[in-house]
Amino acid sequence: MGSGFSSSRPSSAESGWGDVEERDEDLYQPVKNYEGETVGWKERSESDKIRRKRAKEDFMIVEEDENDSFVEDLEIIEDKVSTEEEEFDSEEEEPFEKVNKIPLIIKEAPDEESEDGYESDHERVPSGKSINLTAISHRERVTDKFRPSLKPNENFNKEAAAAKLYKALKSLDTDEEMIILIMSTHSAKQRNKIEKTYKYNHRRNLTHDLKNKLHSHFETLCIGLLQDEAEFCVESLRKLVEGRCRVNDIVGILAWKDSETLDDINKIYKAKFRNYLEDDLLSNCDSKHHPVVKICMSGNREDEDPDDIIVKDVQSLCKTIEDDDKEAFKMSLNHILSCRSWDILPDIMDMFESVNGGKDLGYFMKKILGKKISEAFQPLFFILDEPSAFYAEEI
Repeated sequence: MGSGFSSSRPSSAESGWGDVEERDEDLYQPVKNYEGETVGWKERSESDKIRRKRAKEDFMIVEEDENDSFVEDLEIIEDKVSTEEEEFDSEEEEPFEKVNKIPLIIKEAPDEESEDGYESDHERVPSGKSINLTAISHRERVTDKFRPSLKPNENFNKEAAAAKLYKALKSLDTDEEMIILIMSTHSAKQRNKIEKTYKYNHRRNLTHDLKNKLHSHFETLCIGLLQDEAEFCVESLRKLVEGRCRVNDIVGILAWKDSETLDDINKIYKAKFRNYLEDDLLSNCDSKHHPVVKICMSGNREDEDPDDIIVKDVQSLCKTIEDDDKEAFKMSLNHILSCRSWDILPDIMDMFESVNGGKDLGYFMKKILGKKISEAFQPLFFILDEPSAFYAEEI
């Protein structure tokens, strides 16, 4: 019995599209048919135009000889070394609290660029959320960064929800609309209770039933909504290790994770795959991204930090720049990115940029450590600066 559809599709010329006028892909997004031929153009959003402009002008990857690398592998050696942090708001040096420093060892040759040439080429273009008449701190701007969009159901009834799911999955024609309704109107904790009630009342495993009745991306979505956060992250990271290990994917999964969740991720991964997650990630990604991976996997990060630490950290970075001390800059930056809480890092970046006349950390990293290191840290700085925009681009 025929399906009613032709097995071959006409080309753009045969379907009447004709020749399509060429346009600037930085301003317009090509619309392509099933054969990959351009059949039209759609204007990009303003934020997309700005982001493409920044990537093209500032962070375009330069082809280099594999035998002539600017940067060798970067290692973060966790070593408990008691040091004193200096306060620079007074002329006298005063002892500060002792902390565990993480030495940062980098061997690199910065790009041979004049300071004036770099300044003209590195004009920072703010993202759409950053364009405001008055300055808005990161903490206010990303206050909803990871607040769940699926909120708790005020009329929660786990017995009724489990019964509806059982009926939807038991019927010959799976009631996908009911599954979507239940999954999208309950929080993670409520879905967990529904899953347990489903197993107790109907003597069946909800995850297995969903796998048997659903397919493709809808199945993956529903299974993911039932999983524990740490388990979901472990499965996602394992897919990266076994496939294409992109640093953007690693940063997107591990950034902003609190120490308890990160610890659960490491334990589950070790138990399931008999290996350490950090070792697998480092062995499957580009060596220039190793510092970023190690920072995301840092076990020395605090979940909360006092607000006054922001000023001290900014002063510490500025002092190393004034003294033209490359090693001190690397150590201070590594300590801040590896040990400070995720919530406070954006505020440190904001204040640093403010006191340096709009020149952000990326500018000074490129100037002091070289272009390759600066580019490697862009995904991390991006998700700290605009988490919503980061995930929107990845989608």
